[in-house]
Amino acid sequence: MGSTYKELKKSFGKYAVPNMLKELCDYWDENPYFFAGSIEIQPDDYNTVKDWFGDIEEGYSKVLPFAIDGAGSMIGFWLYGDGMTPDSAPVIFLSSEGSGSTVLADNISDYMVMLTANRDYIPFDGEFYDYEEEQKEESDEYRKWLKSKFDLDPVDDPDPLWKRAKLRHPNFEEWAESL
Repeated sequence: MGSTYKELKKSFGKYAVPNMLKELCDYWDENPYFFAGSIEIQPDDYNTVKDWFGDIEEGYSKVLPFAIDGAGSMIGFWLYGDGMTPDSAPVIFLSSEGSGSTVLADNISDYMVMLTANRDYIPFDGEFYDYEEEQKEESDEYRKWLKSKFDLDPVDDPDPLWKRAKLRHPNFEEWAESL
């Protein structure tokens, strides 16, 4: 058990860290370099999510961040429904720029598959930036790991998974703005 998982477990409080995310934490600890855009697996040690919601408990209490991108945007679980846990919650993108926050993936499994595309979500454009050849070797290693560990096939385009998730869940940005 690596340090990222231990820290994430502590930051999740009463919620269990999904096994797939635990495995991703261990992968990150063993391979601490960019393998999927600028995503870094890390807990919200500084309560950034609390600041993001302007200390509105109704907001920050429903979000469990587990990653951050190069622009400081957070990725986490959105526990919007009664009885939701990280195992059943969608993965969301909380924009550091104040707009463009969205549901990214239906669940942790879909999010981990989306990472195989080696792209970052760009909130201003509402699309994913393609790193193409950057980090190709690292991304290929992650793709192999995900396939061997969970038998999940990589994708080159995260859009279909993203669009499906947005149809299955409420509009995160509208919900956050209503608080």
